[in-house]
Amino acid sequence: MTSPRDALLAAAVAALASLPLAACGDDAHRADADSAADADVAAPADTWRGDDAAADDVVDASPDTGPDAAAPDPYELWPGIHRLDGVDTDLPPDDLAALWELVGDAQLIGLGEAVHTSGGFYAVKDRLIRDLVAHHGLRVLAMETPRIAARRLDAWIHGGDCAAPALEVFGPPAPPIFGVFVGEDTVALFRWLCAWNADHDDPDDVAFFGFDAQEPGDDAAELRAFAAAWAPGASDAVEAALTGCSTDVYDTGAATESELDACLAALDTLPDTLDAARAAETPADAWLDARLSVLSLSSWQPEVYWMGRNITRSWEARDLAMTDLLLMQLDARFPGQRAILWAHDYHLAADHPAIARTGFVAHARTLGSELRARRGRAYAPVAITALRPWIDWAGVSDGPEQTTIGAGDEALERLLVEGFDAPGVVYDPASTWAEPTYAWELSDERMIVGDNYDAVIVLRESPAMTPVLW
Repeated sequence: MTSPRDALLAAAVAALASLPLAACGDDAHRADADSAADADVAAPADTWRGDDAAADDVVDASPDTGPDAAAPDPYELWPGIHRLDGVDTDLPPDDLAALWELVGDAQLIGLGEAVHTSGGFYAVKDRLIRDLVAHHGLRVLAMETPRIAARRLDAWIHGGDCAAPALEVFGPPAPPIFGVFVGEDTVALFRWLCAWNADHDDPDDVAFFGFDAQEPGDDAAELRAFAAAWAPGASDAVEAALTGCSTDVYDTGAATESELDACLAALDTLPDTLDAARAAETPADAWLDARLSVLSLSSWQPEVYWMGRNITRSWEARDLAMTDLLLMQLDARFPGQRAILWAHDYHLAADHPAIARTGFVAHARTLGSELRARRGRAYAPVAITALRPWIDWAGVSDGPEQTTIGAGDEALERLLVEGFDAPGVVYDPASTWAEPTYAWELSDERMIVGDNYDAVIVLRESPAMTPVLW
């Protein structure tokens, strides 16, 4: 049976001739490109260094070469552009120093991906996350995946058999994270986290949780279970509130906007009803989870209702909910701790409402723009992209396929790959190699890069992930 998310994805695939096709979730969809396009803008003269950016020019470009100058950074290819040696987790961390300097002491470090199912992105995230845990003290990993299902994966890395077959941990009938993330490199990362936790007790163990809102069935089940266990007097109110709302990913939700409003009004009163009826001994975690389920279920209603009517309102409903689901869990369960966020580059963009030309949704508020508004520079997003990365995405690609990401004349991916002979680069958006105030193409969008990301990783190539679930 086809879900509303699947139906919109099919329509987007039919409407677009090129890849990548989506930014969001396991059953993601992409906006009609016509709603996002604006006029082409020609690059001003001398906005990037092109062939002048050869590694041989590094010493001459240094502003300080006197006898008291610091030793040159062997990884600096141009001021603000540093060599990345690769994605192998056995590499020494020296080439990551420039990246962590750009990130600084940010509390929330976002690690993106220009498209799902590209293996190079998952391999480099595997390397980066291991380094952040082992050498920088981070102990929280949060992912763009539904939170209730993700609890099973957190339980596995806290006492499961770290050598268990991948399908036993990540497989059907209920994968703990979106299938688009389940490649061999992701499995390797979670095996490593499992082994880390086996050797490290609290507070040095690593916690994992999801913050996506696309699980209406699990949300409804959790609310019913909470009422039965801790607020039996509110069970009828829960059933009444759920009536008329979408509680399944295969449900199209409200038929009219008035029905949508009625559903949301009923859900809006539910937390107060549950609070008044719950037992005094209700565990704090159970009460938090119930409130998260109301929030998640409330966001699903406009997402599914508007997805065929107003794509911006649909996508914004999800991203705004992800922001709340993320911050509520962090503030309640990990107060003051630094955290790693795993999400698509689109979701992480810190100034997305200013982006008009995009392969996704123009002028939309995102998780990243909300985090920047609420947490300021404590949020540091890192875009991860490549020149024409490959994907292997069931229902989207016919096996491994190469996308067109980064291939444009004004795409930073192409310019950096052609300008530097390296497996990858760490790019400071403030670098004058490319005019920092010009709207370049990056990750299938045109933007002022420094307004959206604190750093950019560009891989020379990113092969398709080796999928576990298809």
